[in-house]
Amino acid sequence: MQFTLNINNNKPSQSKIWFAYLSLGLISVFLLLSFLQPGYLEIDGSIFSSVALKISKGGTLYVDAWDNKPPGIFYLIALFYAFVPNNVYALFVMSYIFLIINVFCLFFLIQRALQTVLFSVLFCSIALVFILNHNIIMDGLFTEIYGTAFVLSSWVFLIVYQEKRKNKFLYLSFLLLGFSFWFKEPFIFVALALLAYYFFKIKQNKLFFKGFLFFLMPSGFFVVLLLINHSLLPFIEIIKYNFYYIEDDKGVNYMVKVDSYVKHLLRYFYIWMVPLFLFLFRIINEKKHFLETVLLLGIFLSSTLFVFISPYDFGHYYFPSFVLFFLIIVKFQELFNLLNRSNILIFYALTVYTLYKINDLNLAQFKYEMEPYKEDAITQHLKKEKNKTLFVAFVEQGSYYVKSDCVFPTFLPLELPLHFRDNLKGKQNSVRFWKSLRTNHPDYIIRNYAEPHFDWYIADSNFITLNYHLVDSSVVNSNRKAFLYRLNQIKK
Repeated sequence: MQFTLNINNNKPSQSKIWFAYLSLGLISVFLLLSFLQPGYLEIDGSIFSSVALKISKGGTLYVDAWDNKPPGIFYLIALFYAFVPNNVYALFVMSYIFLIINVFCLFFLIQRALQTVLFSVLFCSIALVFILNHNIIMDGLFTEIYGTAFVLSSWVFLIVYQEKRKNKFLYLSFLLLGFSFWFKEPFIFVALALLAYYFFKIKQNKLFFKGFLFFLMPSGFFVVLLLINHSLLPFIEIIKYNFYYIEDDKGVNYMVKVDSYVKHLLRYFYIWMVPLFLFLFRIINEKKHFLETVLLLGIFLSSTLFVFISPYDFGHYYFPSFVLFFLIIVKFQELFNLLNRSNILIFYALTVYTLYKINDLNLAQFKYEMEPYKEDAITQHLKKEKNKTLFVAFVEQGSYYVKSDCVFPTFLPLELPLHFRDNLKGKQNSVRFWKSLRTNHPDYIIRNYAEPHFDWYIADSNFITLNYHLVDSSVVNSNRKAFLYRLNQIKK
């Protein structure tokens, strides 16, 4: 009789599985609460949320509310704004929902592959420490999180289809996969790798091509949506722009990225190297499952493009790859039945030891309560007046748009140097930005110092001195101050 990780070869009870979901859900929430609280926004999250706020108030994406990301994240945030009354809590709820979706989908796929609840929970717990930490998650609004959620949920419904043999689950799997790359372009490579894998697993050409039509539906939806809003051509320009800025920026050396990638992934996993290399040797010498092995490796390698295709080296680039790394390991176990009665105890011991080291090194920080969001003086000042415009000339404090419910009158919400480089597009952005700021003065401006000075790309250094006066201030992170200026003469 063939051995599996489920030693009794019995299907796990539903009560055990639901208890596992509850346990992992609580672990995830407690990990996230240690750094992800209402009102906390990083630069990217501030941009996404402020652009979404403007389009929810009648602005047009890529026309007067501009960023170089696909439309998925902006429309998703706008959707949560519509259903959650407070903008700050809308973002908080959205980030937690999609992070928990990632966790539950990962556990579902791991448990289906290993067929044991205990080992799946232990192995998934290790994965959570890698993927639910501050350096990767930050404010929970990075597009990699949302694209990965759609990838994993797609894979979940492929498994459900294989178990129940109902086509509706397969079509839903393709539909969800089609949404992934509308959050970040490199997901198209993950989606194509998964499509090849799906084609291999389904083995019915007609059924696959029907599913492929569902895969195309999200693209049709977004194209129509952009056409209706007269945003399709500006979106195409965004795609071109992204290629230009990647080419123009030398960025981080590839060998440095490789070194960083290996250290991030393996630094707490080193004791697994010997058994993993032994299993890799067995996989390489196994001819029966060669094609499926290549397809699974292709899925994982496609996710590493997030790290290597960009000129930068940010933590959130690792999210899809780390998630799929743990998933591919258990898929190989499912495929090759690598563990047997003689070494299963070794792997249990390695797993427990890894969890112990994680705890010993304080890699996992837990917090058990949510801190209520409190408005500072600037936010309170801005919320007293309705329908006022705001420009935040303090990159790290772009969250004031969402907190105050104020929109920006310029086409860009923040002064990211990325968009004002010394190239044709950067110069065009600079001219356009200054023109919009000069002809359509914001009612308020927020700066990080109380001097009559503006930024390097503004043509008139006396812009604030001549047009604004200081009205309020607040202490923000690291005891730095943000200063609120009001327009001398409110626009008619």
